[in-house]
Amino acid sequence: MDKKIPGRPPHLKNIFKKYDPPLYFITFCTHKRMPELANDAFHECFKGFMEKKSGEGIACGEYMIMPDHIHLFLRIDTNQYQLGKTVGFIKKALSKPLRSAGIPMPHWQGQLFRSCHS
Repeated sequence: MDKKIPGRPPHLKNIFKKYDPPLYFITFCTHKRMPELANDAFHECFKGFMEKKSGEGIACGEYMIMPDHIHLFLRIDTNQYQLGKTVGFIKKALSKPLRSAGIPMPHWQGQLFRSCHS
């Protein structure tokens, strides 16, 4: 898959090279859609966590952080991880900057799992 694909967003290069399909499009929301995510501290935590995990079987492609939800493309090594558990520990890790900002638990909406993958 080293063939260059014109127009591919630059963040997707890691996701296409590291792991085999499936590629998941994930959305998760804050508890009661509280607008707490669109800030620099949260974004830095998200980027740092995903960069760290890219060497451990989880690759994040394009993502968008909105005030009350996150969209991301995710590819996981299915020999190591299950999708639901992976999303759960991503949410747990991303609670850290929310706790640091004094935002009380719960931070995330419960999982209503719907998966679209290729």
